[in-house]
Amino acid sequence: MPEVEVTIKQLVSPISSLPLEIFLQVLRHYIASYWDGFNPGLEPEAHRRTYLWIRVTHVCRTWREAALQTPDLWTTIRACRLECVQFFLERSLYLPLRICILKRDKGAEECLPLLFQEAHRFRSIIFDRDASLSELVKPTYPWARAAVLIEVIN
Repeated sequence: MPEVEVTIKQLVSPISSLPLEIFLQVLRHYIASYWDGFNPGLEPEAHRRTYLWIRVTHVCRTWREAALQTPDLWTTIRACRLECVQFFLERSLYLPLRICILKRDKGAEECLPLLFQEAHRFRSIIFDRDASLSELVKPTYPWARAAVLIEVIN
């Protein structure tokens, strides 16, 4: 009986009538609005929202499947946890990437080798002004020459 109630609630709920294309566009706008105004100097609490949008994909199976099958949602990657970076790289397929590297993220250094294997896909890089990280993005490094799609380095 509980399964029937859940199904009825899903059918009656107005949000269930939202076309997937619109749902995905809302996610795209949310992700873009966060990253377009991203400031590496913000307090750590502000950065906890980095992947908050993923919670929406847990609302229902339809939304989850739609998000998982939409590669452009997964192209902005924060180097915070290796498992997360691997997942985003897989889901983003071949698309250009926006990368965020912050020294305060404990897993950032662990993620760098994996990210740099995909340097040819880098569209932009955001990093804090730590000297050891700024050396990573100097144009003289081999991986930087391979990153032909880079538009912005902050």
